Amino acid sequence: MTEGLKHDAEKPRWELLPLATVEDIVKVLTYGAQKYAPNNWQLVTPKERYLAAALRHITAWQSGEPVDAESGLPHLAHALCSIMFLHYLDTEEKQNNSCTIIRALCAKAIKARDVCKNRKRANTPELLRMQRNGKSVFETELWHEIRLAYIAHDNIRQQLKSACRDMPGVSNLIDTEDYETLRDYATKHFCSVEKP
Repeated sequence: MTEGLKHDAEKPRWELLPLATVEDIVKVLTYGAQKYAPNNWQLVTPKERYLAAALRHITAWQSGEPVDAESGLPHLAHALCSIMFLHYLDTEEKQNNSCTIIRALCAKAIKARDVCKNRKRANTPELLRMQRNGKSVFETELWHEIRLAYIAHDNIRQQLKSACRDMPGVSNLIDTEDYETLRDYATKHFCSVEKP
């Protein structure tokens, strides 16, 4: 029998977590849930208050006080917990900011796409008539307006691609101009706000 294969070389190695330290963090979380409410920390603003809390616990530990007098738990576990909160809230804030930008760009892209389609549809008969009469449509003001609409649309598409560079599997939505699905995907996976 040959040895089995498992392709997990690039996956996070959870077994490297020091479980005793994790348990102390969980004890701090449990203490906080009993003192305030479960997950109350997610409602605290501004997030920088957790930086101050972490520094207070680190300073106490540095001053020779290993255990927090109120909770009876290690100051460093409290500090780690505060830094974890800070990391979570900072990540959420960045995702929500990115989501707001993506939603706004999707709205602009939908409008620009529809302008291009409507202008092309409305003006194609006129452009064809000009061509039949031997006129160069590329020099007309009408063609220039259509071209500007397409340039504006393309600029918004490039902005969307840049804003979505960290979102796997969405480039095809931009390429196919399916901005509604992209907006809904961003809302569902990256925003804490409700869909409009």
